[in-house]
Amino acid sequence: MHIESANSGWSDRRQPLVLVVDDDPVARFLYRQALEQEGFQVVDAADGGPALTIFQDREPDLVLLDVVMPSMDGFATCAALRRLPKGIGAHVPILIVTGLEDLGSISTAYDAGATDFVTKPINWTILIQRLRYMLRANEGLRRLCESERRLAQAQRIAALGSWDWDIRSGDMTWSREMFRLLGYDAGPDADGEGTEDVRPSLAAVISRMHPDDRGPFEAAADHIIATGAAIDEGIDVRITGSGEGADETRMIRFTGRTILDRQGRVARVIGVAQDISERRRGEDKLRQALEQAEAANRAKSEFLATMSHELRTPMNAILGFTEIMDMKLYGLLGNEQYQDYVRMIHESGEHLLQLINAILDLSKAEQGMIELREDKIDVAGTAHACRRLLQTQADAKDIAFTLDLPDRPPPILWGDEFRVRQILLNILSNALKFTPDGGMVTFRIRCGSPGGDAPTDLEGGLMFEIADTGIGMRAEDIPIALAKFGQIDSSLSRRYDGTGLGLPLTKRLIELHGGSLRISSAPGAGTTVTVWFPRSRVIADGRRKADDTGMTRPTVRTLLNQYASN
Repeated sequence: MHIESANSGWSDRRQPLVLVVDDDPVARFLYRQALEQEGFQVVDAADGGPALTIFQDREPDLVLLDVVMPSMDGFATCAALRRLPKGIGAHVPILIVTGLEDLGSISTAYDAGATDFVTKPINWTILIQRLRYMLRANEGLRRLCESERRLAQAQRIAALGSWDWDIRSGDMTWSREMFRLLGYDAGPDADGEGTEDVRPSLAAVISRMHPDDRGPFEAAADHIIATGAAIDEGIDVRITGSGEGADETRMIRFTGRTILDRQGRVARVIGVAQDISERRRGEDKLRQALEQAEAANRAKSEFLATMSHELRTPMNAILGFTEIMDMKLYGLLGNEQYQDYVRMIHESGEHLLQLINAILDLSKAEQGMIELREDKIDVAGTAHACRRLLQTQADAKDIAFTLDLPDRPPPILWGDEFRVRQILLNILSNALKFTPDGGMVTFRIRCGSPGGDAPTDLEGGLMFEIADTGIGMRAEDIPIALAKFGQIDSSLSRRYDGTGLGLPLTKRLIELHGGSLRISSAPGAGTTVTVWFPRSRVIADGRRKADDTGMTRPTVRTLLNQYASN
């Protein structure tokens, strides 16, 4: 038997498998010859029962099915194939071959699940072309089904359901995941049109919401309908449905877009719904942890402040009495060695008082309780005063301690003079402490910004730069030095006293002035510390600007406190 070939252009990677079901052996032979000649594989059966077994074993790509057979006719076989478990026969093309041309038989074939039908006698060329067309069409359907399956799987993983709401009709379609999110049983046959138990609708959505969330949801929906606005930020509601997940309340976020008709009115709203319950629980835990951490930090700061206040009273008594004894106001102490002991007690007491004051200042800074007493500061005078106070310390170690001022008198600084002195003295004393005997400490004042190209540019602000030839430190150790109670753990640095409070407090005081602290250092190469104050605190001619009131500029913290008090 010769058939005009139409195989050119066939691009399938494998030979498609066709199941031929016909009780006539001659017909089965002809089918096999014709199909194999055109590149198909063929497997056959003489009745509907064996055909079902072969179908489940081989899973063919297409079925050619005769109508009239002795035990199970073609209509019954077709219906049985569509009902096979796991849906393996749901989408396979089934071509029914019949000699019956009445409309009733055709209707019965389609009702049974047939894809198409042909009548006898068979035109083999047309049959082959029809089979190829059915395979191509089914491949598109298979890809679509696979895409839908992947989409459904992705929605399930993301707990994301899609919905489409027709405003005029009220009709809605839901994805399978949408059913689950709302607590409805999707079932194995659920589709966008719903199940026997529920039909998608706005009422079905609202009925699953917590009663307290229904009003806000409806108000938001009314706004969307009236304005056509998109639901970008989402509407969060609690779902307390029955069915799957009935025992838990879930937080669902609805987002969507509107589609307008020709008159500019909202016709449809399409969007997604996502279960954000885990996200909300995570946010709640994070917020609770943050609140606990803030409470613990406040408790710590309050404890330190309280203890510092309590320790100051006896410490003042110790310092006062030891000073009286050292001055011999009431006569000699007797043994000269007692005099040395008194001096040691006094020095130790002063050290402890400095430590207590540092702890108190730091706790105040952390709680936002330090108030700057701002006024005009003579920068040059303050720098000279700091140098004079520390010159004795420098002389004791034979350190070259120099003050480098600009050619022109430095400008006036607007700030808290006491705190600025505290900043400079702390940095300078550190430089002297960590510089070996015979070293050098340079104290410079410049206009400009850190790293700027114009160090004399007033618009860049004001800088204090303290450079030493001391032991230095590694770049990774700088954050440790700036941390509270931070101590760089090396045998070299451990030789030097320190509480680890000076630099953190200094940094905080600088930040209260709106400035910044920068440290550049390397082991054995010394350290350079730059303190920068912004342009807003620099007064070129010693006078406040006309629009300045002399009052302290508000900070975020002061504003927040103001809001809280109001």
